[in-house]
Amino acid sequence: MQLRRAVFLVAIPGYLVMIENPGAAQCLPVNLGSAIAGDPDAFDGFGESVDVDGQLAVVGAPGDDQQGIDAGAAYIIEWTGAGWVQRAKLVGADTQAGDEFGRSVAISGNRVAVGAPRHDVGATDCGAVYEFEYFPGQGWLQAVKLSKGIAAQRFGSSVALDADLLGVGCGATAPVAHVYRYVGGIWNHELEDSAYGPNVGASYPVAVAVDGNSFVMGVAGWDIVFGPVDNGCVHLFEYNGGSWHPAWTWVGSSGQQYYGYSLSIDEDHLVIGRYVNAAVVYKRGASGWPSTGQFLAAPSYSVSISADRIAIGTLSVELPLFQESASTWKLVSNNSDSGAQPNDQLGKSVSVSPGILIAGAPATDQAASNAGAAFSFGFTNFQTYCTPKVTTIPNCLARMTGVGTPSASSPQSFEINAGPVPGSHVGCFFWSSNGPAAVPFQLGYLCVQSPVIRSNGITCGGTAGVCNGTYKMLLSDLASKDPSFSAGLNYYVQCWFRDPGNAFGSSLSNGLRFVVCN
Repeated sequence: MQLRRAVFLVAIPGYLVMIENPGAAQCLPVNLGSAIAGDPDAFDGFGESVDVDGQLAVVGAPGDDQQGIDAGAAYIIEWTGAGWVQRAKLVGADTQAGDEFGRSVAISGNRVAVGAPRHDVGATDCGAVYEFEYFPGQGWLQAVKLSKGIAAQRFGSSVALDADLLGVGCGATAPVAHVYRYVGGIWNHELEDSAYGPNVGASYPVAVAVDGNSFVMGVAGWDIVFGPVDNGCVHLFEYNGGSWHPAWTWVGSSGQQYYGYSLSIDEDHLVIGRYVNAAVVYKRGASGWPSTGQFLAAPSYSVSISADRIAIGTLSVELPLFQESASTWKLVSNNSDSGAQPNDQLGKSVSVSPGILIAGAPATDQAASNAGAAFSFGFTNFQTYCTPKVTTIPNCLARMTGVGTPSASSPQSFEINAGPVPGSHVGCFFWSSNGPAAVPFQLGYLCVQSPVIRSNGITCGGTAGVCNGTYKMLLSDLASKDPSFSAGLNYYVQCWFRDPGNAFGSSLSNGLRFVVCN
């Protein structure tokens, strides 16, 4: 996909920013190229698992042999604006041959979770999950190792991470999933869920997804007793009143529906992958979750949702991308120009963020036979850049996101967000179309080139002392204050907000760049 306009690259210390000349803007994905391991080797399977958060991604390579045959590894890569750069290679402190470290991965802020389902913890194939954290000046360090120590459970076959919430799926014949919450420096176990049935889980690991106060578990191999096989089922739990409560259950209506083969949840939307069948998206309403949803592309080996975008991995050269418009999900692009070959297993894993779509292709021979690669697309109509200032709450970084399409003809359909932030404070957005910046300011960075225009004061909501606030502004609010607003303009937006106790009593988000479409 391409934008039919001239493109220029402007160098700013630490990154590159694309500047496009005014014209008819088409907000379509653009091929960002592929990433491979810094030390590729045959059958590493780089791309077996992927996850992206902002400009950072983590990629699993369970066949890496650095610590022994199929010991596995995971790689932290960063999109710089000019290409993907490897920032770290992760292995567990006790990773050894056969662990398949990197079979599953997840990233949220400065945390990464990596599953090693064949790791032995006192017994064979107990499995383990390793959590890494980024420390300035030290890099990515292992913080904790989690395991239930049950033989053949394959704990860590799947992982999902959202801030202080961690979901873990197992890959044994007994389908089990776990939820942990990070409190006071410790990952506390909060929930264990299972979905037993005849032959359940014999062929498919448990899928998991987490978001805010929601946890989802999928068992594609679940069977109806004395009925068809592989119907699949999905359990959804919601956290309130200090504990987890069952909120909804979906079950395949007939055999080989494979409900729950893959999962992704973002606020009020849940996407359920169904293996060789079409994915289904559900939207929570005032009365809860519905029993029917909208069918999307098939097959659906992997799925990912972020705001108003859904990406689906099909194990073909296509990566269907859907976008929500008027409560209906519409196909935007098949992204068939990645450069992947038919047998590369493109889409074995997939992850989408507000700015980037990345998909694993573990059978790619780009560097060596089956060494693997990750292919990516960018949504050049909005991307994040620059660095947010640290707030008074650990791991609470205000990251800019865009929801919807920045359209001049429908500016109310694009929402600009900054969060999560310490709750119950006041802040404002400021912006310009003059370009990006990275100017040190009060232990943070001013990411917008002056002169700027400011919004009115905005309250973020949430609870004081808790990282649950979000500042929001519609594009129509920006347009009402900017007489030059029109299609084709590049905007650069940042959020300033009160943060009592922090240096200078305030903090700053990173920057958001977007192009206004027609």
